[in-house]
Amino acid sequence: MNSASIKWTNEGDAGIMSFRRPVEPLSLAPQTGFVRTNSNGEVPSQTNSSSNNSNTRSFPCGRERGFIEKLLHSYGFVQCNTRKARLFFHFSEFKGDADSLKVGDNVEFQEACDPLTNKPVAISLVRVLTMVMKKSGEVVSDKAVTGMVVTEPKLSLPFAGDGEGAGATDGSVSYEQTGEMFFLAYSFDDVEGNQKVQIGDQVEFYIATDERNSNLRARKIRKMSDAVTEIHQGVVCSLKDNFGFIERSDVVKEIFFHYSEFQGDVDALNLGDDVEFGIQTRNNKEVAIGVRPLPIGTVVFEDINPTPVRGRITKIPKQAHGRRQSESLGGRIAYESDKVPSEISFGDDAVLDYTLMQGDLVEFLVAVDRRDKLQHAINIRIIPESFAANNELREKGFITTLKEAFGFIRCTDREARMFFHFSEFLDPNRTPQVQDEVEFTVIQDPNNDTRQIAVRIRHLPIGTIPVDKSQAEKFTGIVEKESGTLRNCGQDENPGILLYEVNGTKQTILYSSSAVDGNLPKLGEKVEFQVNECPKLKTRMAINVRVVSRVSSSREYGYIVSIKDTFGFIEMSDHEKEIFFHFSSFDGNVKDVELGDEVEFTITQKGGKFSAENLRRTNRGHLLHESIQSEVLDGRVAKPLSLATSDQVEYSGLIQLVNKDGDALEISYPYGIMSLVDKRDLPVKGDLVRLQVAVARDTGKRRAVRVAPVRRYMHARIESLSGETGYLNYDKDEGRLPFSLADVQESSELCVGDEVEFIVVQNLHGSRAAFNVRKTCEKPRPERLISRLRSVNEDQAQRVTVVRQPKGPDGTKGFKLPRSASCDGANPPR
Repeated sequence: MNSASIKWTNEGDAGIMSFRRPVEPLSLAPQTGFVRTNSNGEVPSQTNSSSNNSNTRSFPCGRERGFIEKLLHSYGFVQCNTRKARLFFHFSEFKGDADSLKVGDNVEFQEACDPLTNKPVAISLVRVLTMVMKKSGEVVSDKAVTGMVVTEPKLSLPFAGDGEGAGATDGSVSYEQTGEMFFLAYSFDDVEGNQKVQIGDQVEFYIATDERNSNLRARKIRKMSDAVTEIHQGVVCSLKDNFGFIERSDVVKEIFFHYSEFQGDVDALNLGDDVEFGIQTRNNKEVAIGVRPLPIGTVVFEDINPTPVRGRITKIPKQAHGRRQSESLGGRIAYESDKVPSEISFGDDAVLDYTLMQGDLVEFLVAVDRRDKLQHAINIRIIPESFAANNELREKGFITTLKEAFGFIRCTDREARMFFHFSEFLDPNRTPQVQDEVEFTVIQDPNNDTRQIAVRIRHLPIGTIPVDKSQAEKFTGIVEKESGTLRNCGQDENPGILLYEVNGTKQTILYSSSAVDGNLPKLGEKVEFQVNECPKLKTRMAINVRVVSRVSSSREYGYIVSIKDTFGFIEMSDHEKEIFFHFSSFDGNVKDVELGDEVEFTITQKGGKFSAENLRRTNRGHLLHESIQSEVLDGRVAKPLSLATSDQVEYSGLIQLVNKDGDALEISYPYGIMSLVDKRDLPVKGDLVRLQVAVARDTGKRRAVRVAPVRRYMHARIESLSGETGYLNYDKDEGRLPFSLADVQESSELCVGDEVEFIVVQNLHGSRAAFNVRKTCEKPRPERLISRLRSVNEDQAQRVTVVRQPKGPDGTKGFKLPRSASCDGANPPR
């Protein structure tokens, strides 16, 4: 039996396997993805190949070879080796596993014509796994060339493919030949051994020439040595979410760096840390790479002359309002250098955090920047003679309150309390304490036009400010009236009143919220304070007010009259005012709260407004301390509730009685929401109502209860239904009238076009809505009757008044004899 040598290779394998077996007719092996070759390692052309796709028409030519140029979701493109042609192919035309295809694979295929587009396509693709075939139709040089990486390839998409040029931008290498520089493109696949090459690396590569278009590329790139990176130093000047900036020590310039380039714990990196780094150009911009921390004090930007110099500030740096200043050294100081008038610049970082003013006499040091040799002033401080030389208005006072980084000073020459920040102390090494005597300057707060603040604060020796005996003595009193203004505003428009005793005599004294240490006292609380007498203003005010004991607030009672999404309102037990409450203040499940529930609570004041706290429900009937008269009266609303009108301050409404003819009487009664029979139906001014009178048992005070507006039932048809809301075609001028399906009186379902009767009410928001909606009949009226009813004005129609109610023979409202069922076909008994 004849035999032949069969040779095959798999791309990526190290060697070639050969074996001998009986010769069989050459055929494709689509299941394995391999092609049988002859003894020369070539795949013979098959002119009788056919496509699996019957919709394509094969050209009467043999098979040809190429390589996979691009792969997408379910199709790709093949580049022919022997001609400049790029053919489309579908994965279904590949004889094997299409998922195993990669860009650059050598394939054999047959050209066909797509009948839909009339364009040539590739069909019957098989992979050619042989090393005899040249890769992608290129000729590779025999000798390696040495060069340098100029640019790195970059992925254009995060999910770019693995093949050459798939979703990536080529990099470039340079090499020298006969004194001239040449540049070649390369991709990620051209770098051997998965090495990472960077700009400046010395590499060795081969030059590949494309036989089709004679284009040159670098192939088989191997790194020989890393790029020589010059080390620079600097100080971290800015830190963001994942990047920062370094101020360089060699030039007056900042350079960007990414946290991935920091060789250490990024969380431990702080502003002002000394670092060293290399510089690399990316996207035509310099960036810092290989950032490493250095010991503190390694980086030095300037040389400092230790001899102090005195001068006068002629210009203050402009405030940048949180942004970088366009001029880093915007300040100017005039001084004399060798008896010659000179001027030197300074920036915000040259001064301690306290406020500088134009004309200040200062002392400073001269520093020379090593980078540009420019001089500037540093370590600037105000000298004590400056305040007197400039006739600056200085005030004195005591530190009364200290917080974490700020505090308050009580002025001695006027009734005011000034806010200050710790950074405004001229001596930063001294820790402020309460009752320290200080001297300061008052300016307008740049961030708050309604407040003044203390700046340029200097400590005074103890005993500098004289203190009267009356001022040092402490008194105890009770808050008779709370202070009604905000704190830290300089002065109070509505001061509070304290009640106290002096030698058995009761006295009162005013106090302001700015004179309170700690939380503001509330009505009835016991406080401790001192008295400050201002001879210039001839006033006496309480100062250093401090709460000694909190008085347990008395419990109040009322009724839930309004419930919103997260809050509601309570009508007080005296029915004269309402109070706000939040759901978070309710003790229990808020979902169980209903209108009319009786609750007990305490009243607190927040931001100048009262609200109910510590709410809890009580048993019904707990607040019934009045008797209701049985007589039903007629009345007219003279003043509605404050909920029904926006321009009314007083909560209660007022009902004026009327006689049978509708004439107003001189008797009127107040009413609240709890007086209404239906708390959703708020009567407006002029509405007729029915009411009864309730008399308080303890005070004898009278008010209207069981108030029910006299409403007329209207008729209309349902225009639309949407969710839990419907609309009636009622008023042509004001449009549709809304109603809630929860207010429907009957259990039968409503449909569009049904005729209903209802009353028109005004809700809490002041808008009108339909209430007590009920269907008038099961069958809708004919359109002709409905249109006729619309044309008839209610004022023109005749009205019927019931004169006497029907009565039975015995004077009752009905018959006493029971009704009996009649037999079918029989006459009922007489």
